[in-house]
Amino acid sequence: MQNDDSGSRAVRRAAAARTAGACLRRPKYDTLGAPHQDYLRPVKKDLLPAARESAKHILVVDDTVDSRLSLSSLLRVVGYIVYEASDAAQALRLLESSLPIDALVTDVEMPGALNGLALAQYVRAAHPDIAVAIASGGDYASQVTDPAVLFLRKPYKSERLLDYLERACS
Repeated sequence: MQNDDSGSRAVRRAAAARTAGACLRRPKYDTLGAPHQDYLRPVKKDLLPAARESAKHILVVDDTVDSRLSLSSLLRVVGYIVYEASDAAQALRLLESSLPIDALVTDVEMPGALNGLALAQYVRAAHPDIAVAIASGGDYASQVTDPAVLFLRKPYKSERLLDYLERACS
């Protein structure tokens, strides 16, 4: 019998997404100024991959600090190694470095010469082995013409992004 743990891996990822989401949406301190209980809860070790060397590397690009940190935290909780950039220029510097990057998750509207759509187009042309997901509150889905690129309309379910990354990075 073949040992296929993809179902259990999906259950762990969904649980981690719910756990991370709960922690990220709750206030850091309660009304009396004490740390909120969700911030004191330890990360469950069984949610992290057994072999850190096999973890995939994700580049998150978003100029909104809270959005970038929330997504990066979620991805780290489920076992990814995450690099962060606040604009396309910073992301390009990371992409051209020697860092191993398996996937890019970018917002569309950012300051600078390139927006997320142009960054995604460049990455698909220059690094076709890197998976690309674009997330935005705006209606840019019609401008994403590459079928290999995932477009997520904010707010989106984290499970949808996690499923895409798991498929695209395997």
